[in-house]
Amino acid sequence: VNLMEFRFGMMVSGDSPWATLDDLLVYARKNPGKLRWGHPGRAVSIYMSALLIFRKGGAVTSEVPYKGSPQVLASLLGGHIEAATGVYGTVKEQVRAGKIRYLTVYSDKRYSDLPDVPSVVELGFPEAAIPSLIGFYVHKDTPAAVKQTLMNVFKRTYEDPEFKKGIERIGEEPKYGGPEIMREAIRKSEEVSLPLLKEFGLYTGK
Repeated sequence: VNLMEFRFGMMVSGDSPWATLDDLLVYARKNPGKLRWGHPGRAVSIYMSALLIFRKGGAVTSEVPYKGSPQVLASLLGGHIEAATGVYGTVKEQVRAGKIRYLTVYSDKRYSDLPDVPSVVELGFPEAAIPSLIGFYVHKDTPAAVKQTLMNVFKRTYEDPEFKKGIERIGEEPKYGGPEIMREAIRKSEEVSLPLLKEFGLYTGK
């Protein structure tokens, strides 16, 4: 069962001249290689979402890898990079303070905490909506009665308003779903991610 979705997206500093994702892509197309964007490492979903956007948008950019999200944020605020792909939960206070601006979120819908920020699906980049779901798993041989009991308990937990508020408080998106939503998320992630992982030599399977 799934209970939460990480909020990811493309961000720039609050004083950036780019107000929309299209503004950013237009600049990158007109100035090949000048747009520097940071990420916390290849092969993670937020990296692949950003890469898919830049490739489909015809933008030639300079990627700058970092050890983690804190380093990406520091570099963006310090003006060492012009854009970044990252997790909303780690920068939500800077967003509220106007120091960071999201241009799009990597989802099929707008996030409740960022209602004015369009999703990548809205902007014509559905392949970049790679979900990162957080839930619970059990062994495939778990008895059906046990699985149903767990599903009932998790659903009641999710429906508690305080539980949802807690998820939003840490900057993430409440999202409930059973096995079908998780299987679909895995299928879609494999569909768009495996070609990139193979390109980078990070996947050797069939």
